[in-house]
Amino acid sequence: MKKVKLGEVLSLKKGKKATVLAEQTTLSQRYIQIDDLRNNNNLKFTESLNMTEALPDDILIAWDGANA
Repeated sequence: MKKVKLGEVLSLKKGKKATVLAEQTTLSQRYIQIDDLRNNNNLKFTESLNMTEALPDDILIAWDGANA
């Protein structure tokens, strides 16, 4: 097995805090926080621009000691 640096096989992008909406609008997108990686009990949405977008084939990692 060949060892490679992590940055050679993926790219890391840190998310940003957004203005959260309690309900979905025609302009909003789903806003995912750490707890949302466990379940869909508390859906949140945002209309904030310039956010990091997670696509269906992306792998999301919660990189936070409190939830490790």
